[in-house]
Amino acid sequence: EKGVVKAVMKPKLRMKQQLTRQRVAKSGEDEKEALELRLAEHYSHMMNFIRTRGEPILFYLPAKHNAETQKCLEETQRTIRRKIEMLPTHLGGGAADEEEEAEATED
Repeated sequence: EKGVVKAVMKPKLRMKQQLTRQRVAKSGEDEKEALELRLAEHYSHMMNFIRTRGEPILFYLPAKHNAETQKCLEETQRTIRRKIEMLPTHLGGGAADEEEEAEATED
């Protein structure tokens, strides 16, 4: 479907990300950059699923999409893209602040 990120990453992309993580980890210069890469990869996997609005937050995917579920999927994708874009800002403020701000942004 148009605009939906595939759940399985392409092997070349995965290898590139692993090499980048290894380079950052070996240099030891910037742990935040390594954390940012890991979180961005983790969040990108969730873009394929619909996020529930209630607590606890769950991710699901219906067998067949209708207009409502497609809208919810697109909303989840926008939310996760914003979250990935904001990672550098959130990582500078601490992990506890990140979760609070992310929840406030998503609602």
